[in-house]
Amino acid sequence: MLTLERFGVDNRFDEAEFELVKLFAAQVSIALQNAEAHNAVEIRARTDDLTGLLNHGTFEKWLERSVASHETFSLIMLDLDDFKAANDALGHQAGDRLLSQIASAIVAVARDSDQAFRYGGDEFTLILAGTDAPGALQVAERVRAAIHEVGGPGSRWASDGLRVTASFGLATCPTDGQGAAQVLLAADRACFVAKRTGRDRIATAAEGLALAAELSLQEPTPVDPPSVPLA
Repeated sequence: MLTLERFGVDNRFDEAEFELVKLFAAQVSIALQNAEAHNAVEIRARTDDLTGLLNHGTFEKWLERSVASHETFSLIMLDLDDFKAANDALGHQAGDRLLSQIASAIVAVARDSDQAFRYGGDEFTLILAGTDAPGALQVAERVRAAIHEVGGPGSRWASDGLRVTASFGLATCPTDGQGAAQVLLAADRACFVAKRTGRDRIATAAEGLALAAELSLQEPTPVDPPSVPLA
């Protein structure tokens, strides 16, 4: 709403002044609409359409900024277990609904200072500002429990005989890496360990480093490599 007021003895607007005000109001309205449209485009560029979480590209920028801050932070990487089975059994639309429910569950238990992202496919990440390894473990446990609730008794997934779980990898900066790529690699390897050692569990960067030494891994490890059978 645009309100104009004239002060003085004769505070009435004449017809010409009314027309000028209408023209000014129209220009303001167009400017506001353009600003809203620009803001909507920026939001779409930062977010994942399916889940509403920030997307992979935005995650990379947040991770770089977190490292550049020189403040302690932790990274959680989680990968849904047997998500392909849900897609195969129920179809991709059902799989999309599951991903959306998982995203909502993550946001529901995350702290105000935590930021969640859809990393890609059935993988999600959280950047935990000002959080050390023990604190990250507590957050990861809450998220793991929330994911269990998504597939709990009475859910559509339970009635279809599907278990809804995820494997987690944790890394803390600067303890487990001082650069963005190093921290991401540490969390990725830890997630791989969780997958390899039973799934539905949380593994640390130290566990990932030990397995990397054992298998002589030099590059980021795919979560389900065909050459390494999963337990």
